[in-house]
Amino acid sequence: MASGVYRAIIRFMSETSSHCTAVVGGGLAGIVTALILARRGNHVTLIEAADTCGGLLQSFHNDDGVPFDYGTHILKETGIAGLDELLFGDFTADDWQWLDRLRVGGYFGGELYPTSQFVDLRKLPGSLRQKAAEELLALSSNQALPAANARAHAELKYGPTITNEVLEPLMGKLYGCPLSQLEPAALALVGYSRFILFDRERTRELKKDPVLDGKLGFTTWDDGISPLMNFYPTSAGVHIWLDALLNRLRDLNVTILTGTSVTGANIDGQAVRSVELSNGTTLQTDELYWTVSPAFLLKAAGRPFPQGINPPQFRSTALVNLVFDRNFNTDLYFYYCHDPQRLTYRTTFYSNLRSKDRGSAPYNCTVEVMSDEATVTRPDLSQQLLTEMRAMNLVGPDHRVTYQKVISSPKGFPLPTTGYARNSATLAGHCEGLARNIRLFGRATGKTHFMHEVLAEIWNALEPAA
Repeated sequence: MASGVYRAIIRFMSETSSHCTAVVGGGLAGIVTALILARRGNHVTLIEAADTCGGLLQSFHNDDGVPFDYGTHILKETGIAGLDELLFGDFTADDWQWLDRLRVGGYFGGELYPTSQFVDLRKLPGSLRQKAAEELLALSSNQALPAANARAHAELKYGPTITNEVLEPLMGKLYGCPLSQLEPAALALVGYSRFILFDRERTRELKKDPVLDGKLGFTTWDDGISPLMNFYPTSAGVHIWLDALLNRLRDLNVTILTGTSVTGANIDGQAVRSVELSNGTTLQTDELYWTVSPAFLLKAAGRPFPQGINPPQFRSTALVNLVFDRNFNTDLYFYYCHDPQRLTYRTTFYSNLRSKDRGSAPYNCTVEVMSDEATVTRPDLSQQLLTEMRAMNLVGPDHRVTYQKVISSPKGFPLPTTGYARNSATLAGHCEGLARNIRLFGRATGKTHFMHEVLAEIWNALEPAA
């Protein structure tokens, strides 16, 4: 935490600054943007349409005080020293655990592989496994040439067997459409860029080849340990990080408006001069930073949607939060379900993840589902997922559910269909062209997806000399 003197200096700079900045979007991208700008001494207003900031970084507690995150949210360093100090420099051992490796597994071929999240293709029938290995190795010199869609990309990188037997059904489960309709990046977005095909020693040897390193996953988390540290609270949910960031914004005199949206953007010549807010006020601004969908900016500015850009399609999601009367039959932090016939995508076991009283009550977990709207809103979804957990031996027949809550989102996330990233980047560029003092950050720009990429983009744009 910055010293009291430092905070006082920054607060004075902010209070006396005549440079007014509006940041639209109170998710992590907007919060970090506001934090960096406020440290410069700008007078910053953070505007969030929802009642609370943080988006998916929030947690909630049930009536018994049991915390649940909105999915798996283990924090990880970005590798940018100044940014990591800004984000994680205040962490203490009382509240946070430092994790150099994650206990993560993957279910495939009727078995839970307990030491890696990657699909263990050694579970394929002998002939298919051999064919998959031969095809992948034969493509070892292929540098993943640009491809028109995810299917062409997968065939170039892995060969037809992995494409047809593994990726096609899995992407159908998660995205609800064939590989040919998806962007090449769609595979990596849900964790399908590497596979296990060989034993530990041969995998280590093959991964010395930089091309094969991008196709093969280590057989255990004890190999290939990243120098970047992971973080998770010792006992609470990840919301404590969100709360700390928001408190730092308040220390820097940032005005935080929740339950407020931008209804108008007044552009005079080549600059945005002010924005109209849903609370009936007008906010004068010298700079406008936009971290939500660019479509909302066009609407606020009263500008037409560019021709030739279609709005995105959406995939529905559900978070099924459960508490059991006893601990799970695994010590994994989380695992991925690579079975295309099961609804489960990923499950986080909080009682294994927290370091205080690890493996003790409450025995809670969150199961994530990516599917169609009818599936994520079905009344028996929790029961179906419990049946899957029993079939995968994550819980036994005597485990009893003592609490359940389903959070369904019919428009969970935009589908990465072919042209989505290009269209998003085109739309973002079009919006930035409306005025010289508009900057767009975040996933909606189509330039970045993973949170560490989003944060690195913001840092490099706003702290270029750091």
